[in-house]
Amino acid sequence: MKKMKKDFFKDSSVKFPAYEPWISNDDKRIVNTALDQTMLTFGPQLEKFESDFSKYTKAKYAIAVSNCTAALHLSLKALGIKENDEVIIP
Repeated sequence: MKKMKKDFFKDSSVKFPAYEPWISNDDKRIVNTALDQTMLTFGPQLEKFESDFSKYTKAKYAIAVSNCTAALHLSLKALGIKENDEVIIP
């Protein structure tokens, strides 16, 4: 595997190859720590990711979710879409 900068939140010039996985030993350690916990979708790693991502995007908050369905539900809720409202998509 290629050695790459780890702090990609601060360095937008970092390129990620689409043809080969890039997983550092530190990333593997963090994933294994998360897998050893009871709740995969909560915990200190998630809180750190949300904090780092909100700083990177200069947003007040960032919320990570476990799948696209949850993200779509949150998006509709954030937009104030209610039951029986019409949503038109391409």
